[in-house]
Amino acid sequence: MTMRILIVLLITIALNGCSMLRISYSNIDSFAIWTANDYFDFNNEQREQFNKRFTKIHQWHRQEQLPEYLLVFEDIHKRVQNGIRGNDIIWLVDTLKIRYSRIAQYSANDLADILATLSPSQIDTLKKKLRKENRKFIKDHRSDEGEVERRKEFERRTFKQINEWLGPLSEKQEQMVSNALKTVPLIDQLRHQENLRRQREFLEILELRNQDRSIYTEQLRQFFINWDSGRTEAVKKQFDLSWAKRAEIYEGLDKTLSTEQRDYLRKKILGYMEDIRSLIKPTSM
Repeated sequence: MTMRILIVLLITIALNGCSMLRISYSNIDSFAIWTANDYFDFNNEQREQFNKRFTKIHQWHRQEQLPEYLLVFEDIHKRVQNGIRGNDIIWLVDTLKIRYSRIAQYSANDLADILATLSPSQIDTLKKKLRKENRKFIKDHRSDEGEVERRKEFERRTFKQINEWLGPLSEKQEQMVSNALKTVPLIDQLRHQENLRRQREFLEILELRNQDRSIYTEQLRQFFINWDSGRTEAVKKQFDLSWAKRAEIYEGLDKTLSTEQRDYLRKKILGYMEDIRSLIKPTSM
């Protein structure tokens, strides 16, 4: 949903491509209002309030969070130089969760105030958008097809991510990764079910917006901050197992990297660090 998407955007926008980081981050305010309007069809007053509050969040993020991201990338660079281990991948996943939580804590009250102004027709607009995104998720991940087709899509996505960070793999590396991916549990259907559950919870909280404001605000704040809350132990184990298996694959792949591939990865990381430094500079002038 849009508020979580916008929060996550502030964390992960660098991953969309190093060469586009400076442009994308600097213009995220415009993208944010466009995205929010697409979900809710804001009126002029709501649009103005959203833009004002999101601009504040963006400025805080640039000043307070980007320096911390630079430290994270410096840590990643050191780990890459020493050789990637499975626990490095788990560390990165946990680090991103922490970054998300910090942004959610800072912005939750502002987002709650804006969402409290939604009309019933705007809630209907949100529901339609969510249904559209749910259908897109299923189509993109081929989640309504058989396991063979779902695995093909999972493998395609994984190789695309790996190639973005390492460049082309050798035939031997591709075969090694392809074989290893067969051991990773497919969680696309589980992710879809979790998305549906969280969407229902979100809509239930929004129904409180015109009742007890303090309860509504606190529940929405907790909803944004504790994104993984409400998962059963069985679901948690599946998600953890999926990440653990993928971490094993990346550790194994690291041992086969050529000098060119490792340099490609290092340059990618250093490029992110350079762009982050350039984004931090305006706040220190």
